[in-house]
Amino acid sequence: MAKEYHQTLGLDYFETFNPVVKAVTIHILTIALSFKWEVRQLDVHNAFLNGELEEQVYISQPPSYMDTKFPTKVCRLRKTLYGLKQAPRAWFQRLSYVLLQWGFSNFRTDSSMFLCFGESTTLIVLIYVDDILITGSSPAQVASFVAKLNSVFALQDLGRLTYFLCIKVSYHEGSIHLNQTKYVSDLLHRTTMFNTKPVKTPGAIGQNLSKFDGEPMEDASHYRSVMGALQ
Repeated sequence: MAKEYHQTLGLDYFETFNPVVKAVTIHILTIALSFKWEVRQLDVHNAFLNGELEEQVYISQPPSYMDTKFPTKVCRLRKTLYGLKQAPRAWFQRLSYVLLQWGFSNFRTDSSMFLCFGESTTLIVLIYVDDILITGSSPAQVASFVAKLNSVFALQDLGRLTYFLCIKVSYHEGSIHLNQTKYVSDLLHRTTMFNTKPVKTPGAIGQNLSKFDGEPMEDASHYRSVMGALQ
């Protein structure tokens, strides 16, 4: 792990935004369902270690690998490490470069969706950081693509899609059912609200809120975390 809190904007990192597939794009599953295409899920092992750095980044020698002859020397990184601010972006750039070299093209409205059209085949790839969904008209082409991708990046083939973006996928008689029961349950347990009684209106009706009401939170990060999880 790199100590990203030591990084300086404009010096050893610039852009950090990492595009991920939009939730609405997951509706592409309806196409796979209508054509009875299989949807496979892949997980990339140590994905961020594959990113190639464009910036000059230096780290101190890891304690377990300290060179006793040159203890004051530092290491220059050629590839990203977990903890670097630009690591997710560098990984996506590396993966997208490989896919584009193989004849894929970016979807116009979602840069994390890649399409490859053959004479009579279609291959669709959705990317969310190190989780990858693949579907296509030819099972043989899908299998060939998985093998080819595994030759470049270390993959774990999770088989048929069952859980993605906190959404559980169930199959029943030619249909797909999506639900977030597990995600909501985990969130309620994390906020110690699992046994809380539900109400139709989660707040006092007719009450005017003011920023001067109540006491400031000691730890606002927990509140932000919960709000982000709800969104």
